[in-house]
Amino acid sequence: ETFCVLCSAQLQVFIPSDVFVHEGEDAILPCRSITAGQWVKSVRWRRDGEVVLDVRSGETTYGNGFGESRVSIPSDWHQRANLSLIIKRAEARDGGVYYCDIDKVEKHRSAVRLHVSTPPTPPTPPTTHSADNRSTRYVVYGEGGGGWGGLGV
Repeated sequence: ETFCVLCSAQLQVFIPSDVFVHEGEDAILPCRSITAGQWVKSVRWRRDGEVVLDVRSGETTYGNGFGESRVSIPSDWHQRANLSLIIKRAEARDGGVYYCDIDKVEKHRSAVRLHVSTPPTPPTPPTTHSADNRSTRYVVYGEGGGGWGGLGV
């Protein structure tokens, strides 16, 4: 005899919001507590299953490659319920999907996809070369409006 027991399951789908920055800029990945003023047990930011920043019982720990000088959350997060992750001087390798997990009376999760692009390089000004380091003068003649004229460039 075979029994089949069906347990209720809940599927959670997270559609990340997108944040775009250039390399070297600070990235702010938004995450807010649902109710400001509630006691928050812990806040954990993760990327690719690895902890980036974990705040629990007043202690903050950082993941590999993310130290205190690179990542933080606002110091007034208790009052403002702002648990956004701040990444200083973002690098291309910082790109990816980040998850913010908040544990309080109930658990809350949000997702943010960070895109880090290389800033466009400014065009290089044209250079003139002269074999004897003297400037070159070009004279352009053209017909216009009733006569010939010279234009020194």
